[in-house]
Amino acid sequence: MLGAWTGMVAATMMLAIAGAVLAHLAVWMATGRRLAGVLAGGLLFVLPSGFWMTRLLTESGMVAGYLAVITGVMVAWRGRTKFGLSTVAVALVWLFAVRSASGMAMALTLVGASTVALLVRTPQRRPALATGGVGLLAVVGWQVLSVLLSLPGLNETIQDLATTHFARPDMAHPVSWLIDRNIAFWPEQGADQVPHPEAVVALVFAVVVLVRRMRSVAALWIFTGLTGVVMLVAHPVATEYDRLMLPLWIPVACALGDAAALAVSGLTTKLDNQIGKPLAQRLSPLPPSTPRPWRLASLARLAAAMSSSDRSR
Repeated sequence: MLGAWTGMVAATMMLAIAGAVLAHLAVWMATGRRLAGVLAGGLLFVLPSGFWMTRLLTESGMVAGYLAVITGVMVAWRGRTKFGLSTVAVALVWLFAVRSASGMAMALTLVGASTVALLVRTPQRRPALATGGVGLLAVVGWQVLSVLLSLPGLNETIQDLATTHFARPDMAHPVSWLIDRNIAFWPEQGADQVPHPEAVVALVFAVVVLVRRMRSVAALWIFTGLTGVVMLVAHPVATEYDRLMLPLWIPVACALGDAAALAVSGLTTKLDNQIGKPLAQRLSPLPPSTPRPWRLASLARLAAAMSSSDRSR
């Protein structure tokens, strides 16, 4: 209807807005603060994730799918199991359609987060078992579907990278090549991050906030952020580092939104205390006046003067 270019731009914008709305819902549910959700939705565009969400790529659709899965899991863990699981299932189907690697990463995240919820003996053990089962079913189901339909998988991804998009013959041992590539890639990438540790600092901050304030769902958000590392392990390319690490900023946006909302709430309370008390004092009834010593002395002198005047008359 709009043409190829304008249609892609419109679709990207709609998916980015959908991601922001889902971030608002997910963070609101996780923190219990509506303002935290609003701020987190805006932070997704302010943080480095905003750049990639506004490119004509799959990132905006991936972020929307990730946050839909997180929302569905939290709904299921709060007692509305059927609705939550349905949301998770639809979001996973969406992710596998948008980018199958992201769908697999989020399915594994479900399994990991549900396992943590079972190990720490949280009240939502049955819903956690159900969401973990959905994640495991998605992993197995995608493997079976890939074999039946001869879809490209991890082996083809490695060959694509190793042969520069199949310009050379296939590698005899692609997995060994990927391991060697990772061994060379991560030390170099770590050295490049030393002068710019913002991402690492932001992740550490997010982990601390999530564990302290949202303990029951902390693993879900943290594992979602770490899917970027999983994607880089499968595709260790320096030029793709920033794009593939986009999921890292999802838990960061949640933690920053909660911290900012808490700071605004504390500042509002402090201003209310500082402004409200003097105002209340001004509006309260004045206490009854009491005679002061200097007034009593003046009255005594005035009375003495009046009595001496009467005597002189």
